[in-house]
Amino acid sequence: MNNDQLAGSHATVSLGSVLDAVAQRVHQQFASGVHDLPQLPSQDRPQALLGFAHGARQQLLRAAALLHDTRKLPPVSQLVRPQGVLDVAATHARVLVSAADELFRAHVELRQVRQPLFNVPDALDVLSTGTYSNLPAAILDLRGPKALNKQQQQRLVNQLNHLLHSQLLKAHLPHCLELVQVTGGYAVLRCNGLYEVQLSLFQQPYPPQVEEATQEAATAAAQTAEQQQGGWGQQQQEGTKQPTTQVGAAPAAAGQGTEQADTSTPAVTEQQQPSMRWQWTLTHAVLLPGAAFQPPLRQVQLEQLLRALRQRMWYAADAAAAEAAAAEAAKEGAPLASKGTAQAD
Repeated sequence: MNNDQLAGSHATVSLGSVLDAVAQRVHQQFASGVHDLPQLPSQDRPQALLGFAHGARQQLLRAAALLHDTRKLPPVSQLVRPQGVLDVAATHARVLVSAADELFRAHVELRQVRQPLFNVPDALDVLSTGTYSNLPAAILDLRGPKALNKQQQQRLVNQLNHLLHSQLLKAHLPHCLELVQVTGGYAVLRCNGLYEVQLSLFQQPYPPQVEEATQEAATAAAQTAEQQQGGWGQQQQEGTKQPTTQVGAAPAAAGQGTEQADTSTPAVTEQQQPSMRWQWTLTHAVLLPGAAFQPPLRQVQLEQLLRALRQRMWYAADAAAAEAAAAEAAKEGAPLASKGTAQAD
């Protein structure tokens, strides 16, 4: 019997292997019966021997049936002949496995090349009514502020122009810069023959350095006042030989002066700077033809230059605000300390 003809979905074995397995099984059952028979009662031994004989007979009869020529039996010959039932079944099994693999591959490819699911009902709603009625209410939070009308815009521009004029009056412009005009919320400054810049104002919170500088200046002023009060106490100890009335009056005045100095010192620390300020920003710049003897800058280079200048302006404004806050705190702390010392004297 050719095993290739029987190759299919199930594994096949040779006839010799089947006979060897039958013989080994019968021998193992006989050896096990011989070993267990003396341990059985006398009335169960005949029944055990009869069961072993019947089982061995069945197995040997089946093996004898396999030993006969299977090709003489018509049903078996139809199974094992070339292009028989077994060969057809094996071919079907291979085709089914190949079809399953192709279906899996097609399913994976369809995930990547499939068409999107178009929202046809909503598209018809928009085309027919001109609106989309299924938008969620949460999208209302994404709407921007309402546009101002022309009167409100003109009023805001006028306020910004007034603010620009007031800030320019406070600023110290270099001699080479001159104000060209203030219009539309922008101030145009020009340096003759070099460049022309357009500035505007925007609100910006004070940097953290301002609060730190104010606290350091207030602490330094308080320490100076304490040192001056300590020096006055040493002078009082050295002058204990004065009349009793003067000695009694001096500590009272000193105590009053100390209390006034102590009550005035927290005024420096408790004074707070406003949280917001107006800061200049560079919106546009134009290099005049006489600014350099080289080709003009490209648009990308000009944008990079404006960005760098704008950052430097902001850094300089933060540093100036911190320095001004420290100077103001020191200026307010010094008169308070000198006032307390004078009252103590």
